[in-house]
Amino acid sequence: MPDNPLTPGLKALLPYITPHRRVLLVVLGLLLAGSLLSLVNPWMAGLLTASVMSEGERTLDPRLLLGLWMGLMVIRSLLTFATQYFIGNTGERITAGLRSRLYQHLQALPVAYYQQRRAGDTLTLLSIDAAIISGFVTDTLVQLLPALLTFAGAFVMMAWLDWSIAVVAVVFLPAYFVTMKVVGRQLRPLSRAWVDANSQLVSVVEENLGLLPAIKAFTREAHEQGRFDEANERLYSLSRRQWRIQAALSPLISLLGGVGVLILLWLGTSHIESGQLAPSDLVTLLLYAMLLMSPLSTLADVYGQVQRTRGSAERIIEFLGEQPEPADDGDLVLDKVKGHIEFR
Repeated sequence: MPDNPLTPGLKALLPYITPHRRVLLVVLGLLLAGSLLSLVNPWMAGLLTASVMSEGERTLDPRLLLGLWMGLMVIRSLLTFATQYFIGNTGERITAGLRSRLYQHLQALPVAYYQQRRAGDTLTLLSIDAAIISGFVTDTLVQLLPALLTFAGAFVMMAWLDWSIAVVAVVFLPAYFVTMKVVGRQLRPLSRAWVDANSQLVSVVEENLGLLPAIKAFTREAHEQGRFDEANERLYSLSRRQWRIQAALSPLISLLGGVGVLILLWLGTSHIESGQLAPSDLVTLLLYAMLLMSPLSTLADVYGQVQRTRGSAERIIEFLGEQPEPADDGDLVLDKVKGHIEFR
């Protein structure tokens, strides 16, 4: 990755994540098992192709291979079910714990803090920022190691079958990392601006609901509608820009990978014609090359989510860094009052 995902802001939130480390390790183990099973599929396809085409001596019955392959699919489906269940449950638990900690700190802050800030900023911390952090941990961060395992495993298998084709397959990696870097630089400020715009919109609604009788009494509905539409349009504009960049990232990575697969297909057919490669091995190579695209897309999403999560992490750390109101120990001594009254 071009940047370290655990930036200082995210590292400061580790105490709220580590209590769930056992479940997260279980999820990681399930994901790794799924990655290993995904690496078996291209190999099974190559064996089946060789068996059907009777390349060399047929050692395995195609029907037996299909039965084994079906069993692997069933096992992977069960792993996927368990993974999704644990991810969803753990994500909600992390969100609830972080919200509880934020609300506890919220009540400990002095009144002066809220007089200087919009209520929407605080509501955004509880409703959006906490969910973004937990989603990054359960949906993004734990996917990193399985994606790397899938990528490394696919590359090793390709190199074992034909090292020249494997080398060509990774030539497109520099273009991939450059693309992530350029897009990531645009996503991070947009993410922070989106959170701020959402806070402003929530603040406008909260203020208007509190002053609704006065707004109706002075017929200020049109003015307040204009304020809301302005904040709403700004939020929509930022959302559109953010999703446009995010939507372009994965197809761009897939396009780079598709061009690479076509080049690999051309090289593979050349090697078959020269007798350097068997047709079944070409099937296996192409499937491994296509398998490389899944972790690449995951890594692209990871980088984009890191940029998006940084803004929320910075806001939460900044909020938790506010000094709470001094505790009253009950030992305050009042000065004696003389009680003299003067009329002037």
